[in-house]
Amino acid sequence: MDNLKSYEQLNESYYDGDRLYNRDAIVRRLEKAPSYIRSYIKKLPEIRCTDAGGNPMVCTQIPQVVYQYLFGSF
Repeated sequence: MDNLKSYEQLNESYYDGDRLYNRDAIVRRLEKAPSYIRSYIKKLPEIRCTDAGGNPMVCTQIPQVVYQYLFGSF
């Protein structure tokens, strides 16, 4: 049981709800996901931002469940 608690703390410590991700890249990865994860595609906000080179792009913030699917051990 202690291992489970430390695993949850480890994953939650890396999630940042304010971080911006490239929306197109996130949507491409979610299109291959199970249907309950794909349903989040419509809920992702479209935020105008720029990349490191100063080029305009569309970013998004992702909920923790999507973060777990994309970057966790799912």
